Amino acid sequence: MSGFTTAFVVPLMVQSDSGVLAAWRRLWPSIRSSWKQYLAYVAVAFLLTAATGVIVSVVVGIVAVVLLIPILVAAAVVHVTVSLASPIGLAVLIALAVLFLVALLVVGTLSQVPVVTSLRYYALLVLGDIEESFDVLTDRRPSVADR
Repeated sequence: MSGFTTAFVVPLMVQSDSGVLAAWRRLWPSIRSSWKQYLAYVAVAFLLTAATGVIVSVVVGIVAVVLLIPILVAAAVVHVTVSLASPIGLAVLIALAVLFLVALLVVGTLSQVPVVTSLRYYALLVLGDIEESFDVLTDRRPSVADR
């Protein structure tokens, strides 16, 4: 139900400037009458989420390896020039680890943004296709004649 709330109820809340329960009351009759379309959405959204999750994980993994190479080179230079057991060597090593983790966090976040945006946009398109009065993308949706 959390997925339906995020994908369908929140846009209805924005559209009608109402609360969660009022938006659920608007959506529920549509779910009952068009349950096959909503079930198809759940199946397709699950598959898209799984597939994009794998792709994003592979991309982040590749970037992690690419980023790890200069970090390891820098750690080796620190090891050769200053002992890693010394306070300076330990501070540099910790700084390199934090830099690597922050870089991975940024790459992971930036790679998730287009995926989440696309999935939310897909949900809005489905919502508007199932129930025309729920369409919040009327100004962005091409007309039937243009398709």
